[in-house]
Amino acid sequence: MLRGFLLVAVAAVISACSVSVTVPYTPGGISEVSGQIEVSEFAYEPPEGTKPNQLPNTAAGKIFMTEPVSEWVSNAVRRELRLAGISSRGDMLCTLGGAVNEFSLDDLGFDVDYVSDIDYTLYAQDDSMLMERNYHVAFKGAKFLETSVFASISKMVSDSISQLLADPEFVSTVETKCIG
Repeated sequence: MLRGFLLVAVAAVISACSVSVTVPYTPGGISEVSGQIEVSEFAYEPPEGTKPNQLPNTAAGKIFMTEPVSEWVSNAVRRELRLAGISSRGDMLCTLGGAVNEFSLDDLGFDVDYVSDIDYTLYAQDDSMLMERNYHVAFKGAKFLETSVFASISKMVSDSISQLLADPEFVSTVETKCIG
């Protein structure tokens, strides 16, 4: 089954077709933080000529996610925070939002360069800004391996969120200002 999918995926890339994929996201963080945070929808302004659910890439063909990048990233942040122990139920004392500045693949050549650049902004209940951070993630990955591509797309976000959850100021702020 996997071999059949890979052949179809390679054929689609070679023939410059568009492919719509469901990219699974499984949280995998190891951080533990106590607090209550509502995650708002992250902003994402796709590059000109790119749709909100399209992953900008350099090789022939187009890659579309089944949901907009902003929604996918927001949901990933919610899952990671929940796994870390941050509640999203009850009266929220803080809101975490942000912007996806870049979410792209440079897949021209024998490997793929994955890049994400995400801003995170933590607000208090009175809408005052508590902190703001930007995390840039860039790494190389294998090409033409379905599981590697999906895992790498997830890694673009999970590495960014892991940096946020490891940030001492974020942890301190959440555990003092965002806890009931």
